[in-house]
Amino acid sequence: MGKRLQELAKQMGWNDEELQEFIREIYKAIHEGLGSIYEGKDIDGIFRELGIPTNLLGYKCLHYAIQEATNDMTVLKGGLTKILYPKVAEKFGITVLGAERAMRTAIEAVWFKKGSQKAIEKYFGSMVSHKCERPTNGQFISTIAMILTSN
Repeated sequence: MGKRLQELAKQMGWNDEELQEFIREIYKAIHEGLGSIYEGKDIDGIFRELGIPTNLLGYKCLHYAIQEATNDMTVLKGGLTKILYPKVAEKFGITVLGAERAMRTAIEAVWFKKGSQKAIEKYFGSMVSHKCERPTNGQFISTIAMILTSN
């Protein structure tokens, strides 16, 4: 722990665990606030590299879904259709089925049509063995979210 943090902890009368909790809270506030600006650029950069057409509604839906997943990875464990899709649908004023379909269409545009094979292999490696097998929406979202959170 840095000297300044130790001084802060001493001034506040905190033990190491309380200081670590304070740091987590600050990180979370930044991550949810200003951090989302940075995250958006990362997602956009990956999408550009993959070749997802920006004019598709699915681009925006996937972008939002990935941001939500990076904020709370639990939505990917059984919460995709019950939590994440409804959030996306509400955000864009569409039905849950419309949100699922828009995301699927954007993924298919990359996988079958306009996508960069090199970028697809970079991000989805082992899934690329058969170009005809596209990842599910959940696989796509979780793969990109994992990449973003591991950086």
